[in-house]
Amino acid sequence: MSTLNLKPANAPVRAYYATLQKFAKGRFDNEGNIRGAFEDLLKKCAGCPIHRAVPSRDG
Repeated sequence: MSTLNLKPANAPVRAYYATLQKFAKGRFDNEGNIRGAFEDLLKKCAGCPIHRAVPSRDG
């Protein structure tokens, strides 16, 4: 099983945290919003063929 080598300086991680900060300022920090932002992060990081993001079905 392969792992993602993510660091806080990676562009997708920075974008994820920026999105979370926007949600917090607007009081949109509920699970649904955060889940979407995390799914976007996974999609961006799953760009190589050995990683694949599968969204949750209980949304």
